[in-house]
Amino acid sequence: MLMLLLLVPPVGLLAGVSAPQLRLLRKLVAATALVGVAGFMAALEEDGGYFSRFALDLASAAAYQQGALRYAKQPAARTEALVRAYRLEPSRSEGNTLGERPGPGDSAYRLGRNYLRDGDLHRARLWFHAASLPKNTRTFGDAQLGLAQVELAMGLVERAAARMNAALDEHAVSTDDPEFVLLRGRLLMHSNATDARATLMSLVWRRAIPFLEETYPELAALDRAEGKPRDALRHYLQGLRVAPANAQLLERALAMAASTGASPVAVRAFARACHLQGALRAGATARAIFARLLERHPGFPGAELACLHIGAHLERQERDPQEAIRWYRRASELAADRHVKVEALAKLGRAYVSSGMPKGARKCFQRVLEEAEPESYYRRVARNGLERLSRSSEVREKLERIDHLVERFVSEDDEDE
Repeated sequence: MLMLLLLVPPVGLLAGVSAPQLRLLRKLVAATALVGVAGFMAALEEDGGYFSRFALDLASAAAYQQGALRYAKQPAARTEALVRAYRLEPSRSEGNTLGERPGPGDSAYRLGRNYLRDGDLHRARLWFHAASLPKNTRTFGDAQLGLAQVELAMGLVERAAARMNAALDEHAVSTDDPEFVLLRGRLLMHSNATDARATLMSLVWRRAIPFLEETYPELAALDRAEGKPRDALRHYLQGLRVAPANAQLLERALAMAASTGASPVAVRAFARACHLQGALRAGATARAIFARLLERHPGFPGAELACLHIGAHLERQERDPQEAIRWYRRASELAADRHVKVEALAKLGRAYVSSGMPKGARKCFQRVLEEAEPESYYRRVARNGLERLSRSSEVREKLERIDHLVERFVSEDDEDE
């Protein structure tokens, strides 16, 4: 029966496959069918059955049948086969760094992350299993967390929690790992909303940028559950600020705008301006859109974020820190979220330093230290800023003492004459 299954590929593979390709596929299957059917099935999924439901393309399937089947009992070699499958499917991988020769498990883990982001849970689970098979690789812990994410998305909360705790017990992951923190926050959402919010907010305070695209929607979900649609919209906008090309985030932000009375036009303009300033490096155009948005929609929930973007463009591209000060100050006044206010104050302090205004900078950095959480990224920025100001103050004092001594020496010389 299993031999018949291999000789007649699953129905999902036949969609869009030409007759010559189908003949090639059958030859590949026939050539490798005698190596070990049971090992092949185990290599694909620990509890079996998922492969028949996948719509794997021909190239990836061929790589499985040539590599994964042949090396079913050799984890490292089997992982190499999965890397080959990944190389044959570059269009599905965003971070394709094949030129950097990834180690065993890296490619499988990266492809699992992509499928998880796309919502293809079964494929994601398969690739995370592949990435975790050689337990001595650095991807084992990450892959276990990925599997827990998949199980959580499937509604298997207890199983996901058990897998996360097992990975922690095996020292495969660290409690400081942003992915671990994100998973823990998601699990806490099912039991304790307060702890979940504090856990997720720690990623925001730490400015764990690669994970903020996933963190902000979870915070927005907590806001919705607590009946705070305007706060939810603000979190969606903060997510768009990090990932303006995320269509799902934009869709959710538009839906939340409709429920709060905010302008959907303003939401779309905000996302477009963020994309222009970030990915396209069109800062001047983005600045014009942000300015027009603030003029036409003064009560827009993301007004402080728009001010931060304008200030950043003026400070970095236009080299006009004094004008940036005005926008950063406005952002700090409009900010409804404490972490946004702290960011605005830190950038305001930096602009004061660039403008040669140490007193204003020192005051801003002190406020950041007072209001920021201990793990905050901007707390470190403020501390470094104060240290530089202190050093420059000491240098200035030494120069003043030298000038005073020189003047004194010159005056005594004149008196002797």
